[in-house]
Amino acid sequence: MTESNPKGPKSAPLERYTQILEAIAGSHNGLSSRDMEDLLGLPKTTVHRLLNALESSGLIMPGGSNGGRGGVFVIGDRLRRILASDTADIGVRYLVDHIVF
Repeated sequence: MTESNPKGPKSAPLERYTQILEAIAGSHNGLSSRDMEDLLGLPKTTVHRLLNALESSGLIMPGGSNGGRGGVFVIGDRLRRILASDTADIGVRYLVDHIVF
């Protein structure tokens, strides 16, 4: 999942967080911690540490009917707001560029 970066080396911790967010965002029903261990080739303790930090930040949240215990993680409300604000900004830019002027 790691791509080469012509501008230089990536920050390993930031890259791992980004990989988890990309994996969860790319799944239709969320991913379990075990799925992410297998998909990213990371140790269980690393995945749990990263998931806990992302969940504490509101970027991901437990999904599914069992409240996340042994279940899956999905995109959190905070990340949804960030993504929605970008979408709203695109709409405003379109209006300004194509309708107002």
